[in-house]
Amino acid sequence: MDSDSALLANLRLGQHRFTGLLDQLHLAILLEDENRQVSFVNQAFLDLFNIGLSATEFASIPCEVSAAAAKEAFVEPELFLQSVEARLAEKRAVKGELFSLKDGRWLERHYYPIFIDSDYRGHVWVYTDVTDKIRMHRALKRQATTDLLTGLANRRRLEAELRRQLHIARRYERPLSLIIGDIDHFKQVNDRFGHNTGDQVLRAVAARLNGVKRIADFAGRWGGEEFLLILPETDLTAAMRLAERLRLSVASEPVSAGGLSVTMSFGVNQCSPDDDMQTAVAAADHWLYAAKDRGRNQVAACLPPTLAT
Repeated sequence: MDSDSALLANLRLGQHRFTGLLDQLHLAILLEDENRQVSFVNQAFLDLFNIGLSATEFASIPCEVSAAAAKEAFVEPELFLQSVEARLAEKRAVKGELFSLKDGRWLERHYYPIFIDSDYRGHVWVYTDVTDKIRMHRALKRQATTDLLTGLANRRRLEAELRRQLHIARRYERPLSLIIGDIDHFKQVNDRFGHNTGDQVLRAVAARLNGVKRIADFAGRWGGEEFLLILPETDLTAAMRLAERLRLSVASEPVSAGGLSVTMSFGVNQCSPDDDMQTAVAAADHWLYAAKDRGRNQVAACLPPTLAT
């Protein structure tokens, strides 16, 4: 074997080993030349997109055709195609683009242009299935912002939403109201029936409140047996009507399988332009305690003169 033949054999061996390595990776890789002809595709790429072709068969298909076919797997097919064209036009590396598929999976994509001596020679697409990573991230986010017992928003999430809504109401001069509800004599429920029954009551009350509130309203567990509702685009009159419906929904039927019934008291406040989170909640809390002082199982608020008479 002469030196040229030996060099060619070594190059082929090196290429074979390299492509073998790429086939073993969990990364889906597609290499295209400057004319968008497939130079290399690994098995992981074919498997990721459920392409029932060999690498050789796939390479014979024009890239425009394969991309047009692949787009149907994406939740936003036109956005996928537009992103492909944008990357090819810009010819600069872009990492970490996320795409959702119709089958529920999430893909992360990296694009790398190839330049040799400043000449553009093609590009590499690298896809990774990050479905488990996305789901775990969302689960952790839910845990951080959700009350695990009731499934409603927790206090941290409520505080963030209230700050946001106060900003919107102030900026656009729109009404915003709060309702705080507290389960009457809840300590007696725990003391007499036990904490398991108390937890059952909290879950049932949360479900009632969540079922009565409007779509735009934001409900959560403020702490203990207290619940807070944030009502965008709602004045005091409308907020009081909603609070009364909430009160009736809890008092009208037993909240446990054993027939246990509870009632709730509610305080209502329409936020003023000067309110921050503390003052807005404190005003609603004030009227909650006023409702309790007046005998519980009722709604209290600072009525404007037209409603007080």
